[in-house]
Amino acid sequence: MMARVLRSISIKDADFDDVFDDVISHALEICEAEFGVLFEYHGDMKFSEMRSQNITSAFRKWLAEQNRFEVEPFTGLGRVATRLATVNIADLRGEGLQESGSALRIATCDLGRARSFAAIPMMAGDRLLGSFCVYRTRVHPFNERALELAQAFADQAAIALENSRQFGELQARLDRTAATREVLEAISNSRDDEAPVFDVILRNARALCDAPFAALALATA
Repeated sequence: MMARVLRSISIKDADFDDVFDDVISHALEICEAEFGVLFEYHGDMKFSEMRSQNITSAFRKWLAEQNRFEVEPFTGLGRVATRLATVNIADLRGEGLQESGSALRIATCDLGRARSFAAIPMMAGDRLLGSFCVYRTRVHPFNERALELAQAFADQAAIALENSRQFGELQARLDRTAATREVLEAISNSRDDEAPVFDVILRNARALCDAPFAALALATA
């Protein structure tokens, strides 16, 4: 199983979503968990869902609606963010956090139907990239040996996430460079007509900003 994940990560044009799906599938099998979620960490106690498997449609919808959400330090993800260590909770409802008002905990229990839970940090050195979480819908705590094995998959997910981020940053730089070059070429080829230059600027601005449309307004004296 690990060899397959490593091969996926090493492929130059790897689809990182497929890599994350492999990580979740294998970790769920090892941990004998019903469902799992990969959360990306954005700093300041904020997470977002990256990938998930076997979660209820209600929980999936809730996570999608939240986009980036902030967690409290006492929640499972909050403890991962503050301790940078695996968190293993025997019974989510047994901690009394339902009454705490934590939106994530309430959604996890009521919408996700989770009971036993474990969150494993995805690290790049001493930097938290995210957390891989596994859930059981019954009270059946995860054993430490299974979580140690799952940590190996979380480590590979961290590598894939870091590669994905680096690829995205490189692609963004290449896109900006190409846009700048196209604008400069338009300027040099349209000395007597600024309209083609404005067209190129607007087209590239819309593409770089992933905007549905763009407009240019000129100030008049």
